[in-house]
Amino acid sequence: MDKIFIIILFFIQFQTNLQYSDNTKSDTIVDEFLIHFELTNDDEISLTCIDGCAWMSLKFTCSTGICEQRINQYGMADTNDDQNRISRDAGSYDLANFTILISRTEQEFYLECNEGCAWSVLNFNLSDTGHKRSVNQMGTTVLNE
Repeated sequence: MDKIFIIILFFIQFQTNLQYSDNTKSDTIVDEFLIHFELTNDDEISLTCIDGCAWMSLKFTCSTGICEQRINQYGMADTNDDQNRISRDAGSYDLANFTILISRTEQEFYLECNEGCAWSVLNFNLSDTGHKRSVNQMGTTVLNE
């Protein structure tokens, strides 16, 4: 009876590990941050950082198929630098440490986290002007405002 219990317990643990390994980086240490994404008109993206950033709001033009913008805890970053990592200053420990590349296709936004997220890639649709999406270190949710 004990052997059956141990086998069942092992099987449940194995299944649980498989479920949580799809789009996460298990060895990544993440700090908390919260950013709201909003499509303010057809081409303008408005970002509002609620927690974990030195900036409060960012806006940039993001036409379909032409957009690529990297952000981090300090604001907009150079999109040509794949290793765009900024070491923490002595006084910035209440900031999160993240780097996210934002790009846009015709139908959706594509976010690639290079550093500081439990996720590697997120995709979501902001098809309607005024539609908002919240992104944090763990993933994304729709904002109902």
